[in-house]
Amino acid sequence: MRILVVLACGLGLAACGCPTRLATPGDAGAGTDGGTFDAGDLPDASTSDAGLTDAGLPDAGAAICPEFGSIDIWAPVDAGIALPGDLGRILACEHLGSFSQVALAANPLVAGQTVRNGYELYALQYVSEGPVGVPHRVSALLYAPSGGPAGVPLVAVNHGTTGMGPNCGPTHLPAYTDYMALPIVAHGYAAVATDYTNMGVDEGGVAPYLVGTAEGLDILDAVRAAFHFHDSRFDADQLSGELFFAGHSQGGQATLFAHQLYDPSVGGTLLGSVSWAPALGDPREMGQILSSGTPTLGVGTFLVMGLYGNMSYYGEPDAGSWLLPGPEAQLPGILHDDCFVDGATALSTLWPTLGQILTPSFLAAAQGCDFDAGTCPALGPWTGELLGDVPGSFTSDAPALLVQGESDTLVLPETTACIAARLQAHGTPEQACGYALADHLTIVGRSVADTLAWMDGRREGKTADVCPAPLSESCAP
Repeated sequence: MRILVVLACGLGLAACGCPTRLATPGDAGAGTDGGTFDAGDLPDASTSDAGLTDAGLPDAGAAICPEFGSIDIWAPVDAGIALPGDLGRILACEHLGSFSQVALAANPLVAGQTVRNGYELYALQYVSEGPVGVPHRVSALLYAPSGGPAGVPLVAVNHGTTGMGPNCGPTHLPAYTDYMALPIVAHGYAAVATDYTNMGVDEGGVAPYLVGTAEGLDILDAVRAAFHFHDSRFDADQLSGELFFAGHSQGGQATLFAHQLYDPSVGGTLLGSVSWAPALGDPREMGQILSSGTPTLGVGTFLVMGLYGNMSYYGEPDAGSWLLPGPEAQLPGILHDDCFVDGATALSTLWPTLGQILTPSFLAAAQGCDFDAGTCPALGPWTGELLGDVPGSFTSDAPALLVQGESDTLVLPETTACIAARLQAHGTPEQACGYALADHLTIVGRSVADTLAWMDGRREGKTADVCPAPLSESCAP
């Protein structure tokens, strides 16, 4: 559960809280978009399908996405939704800006990299589900290489811990995914980055934080949306059909669940996944943390978020069975309204330890669990659901690349080794790389050139050994 203190702070952003609105592309160094679309041609996204056809697709060649600020991309579109046929249906889109090749090359996130193109940045609202059969409107960013290239591979890029509320996703602050997506798009790939349910489009709840199935479904449907996308500046017809999943921390765990849940109906051909420091690698950590004296600030906040997200998604158990009265009353508002830094501060100020949030009976039951063996009868429905969010227990022909900083003190290297061991046990090809000097916040930048080489190799039908060294730790007994 030692996941991510906060990605935004690690990237040196001026403020770590989540803003309520994306900064304008001009402030980010965008060039002119060169389009001729009149935003007045597109109806308000909150009351229509935003100019899309009944199938959720615009006419070929149409500039269907209005310019930044023309619509509220997070307002739930009032449209009839039928599942499963509408999964991935685009309900609204917005063009956030055009970034030239020169501007992209000047970005420090791609320093030292050969930049092949500029890119177009879009925000999408699309249809997903979770649990299966329950529709949700979800938002995502689409990074698309500019200049009309053909044969473009697609990478679903999945963000780490930023919060659980509707202001906390990358459509509000692209820096949450830029550090992964920009090197990828500079290499000539496209990237789609989901907010996850309730982290952009506000449907009244909170994100199902660390619920692997929920994250995986949001990712798969974002991929479906990308394969449906049509605009004069970039069109899904330019995609090659080659598909990768990639994510960091919480997003690394989510990536492995998308890998697990993928099937050909999603579209494209899955060539592999890249998980940087994936969360929840060893369930035994939960038993160590579930103690009355565990500080709420930091790891305790992650745990409370995970428990609340799990309960919200599955609808059980009753909140009063595990939360004390004060937290039961106040947690919903804090988790909905505050992103990670503000939320963690509020929780730790109100209740400095987990013993002031969780009931004694719940903590006692947790201490009697063997999380490794999955035997927690006293926890009732928590047992299968919590342990079901531990990644790596699946079989796939597509390989998984696990990338871990050996100096990471948030996601420990031995927990990533446990994921590698589970993949091996299930017959999924895997490779676990260790980077001696990288920690949780530097692992992506330290390894991105190697991961791009690995993806290029997968496109050629090879699985290259790109590790500077294998992961040195093993899954602790």
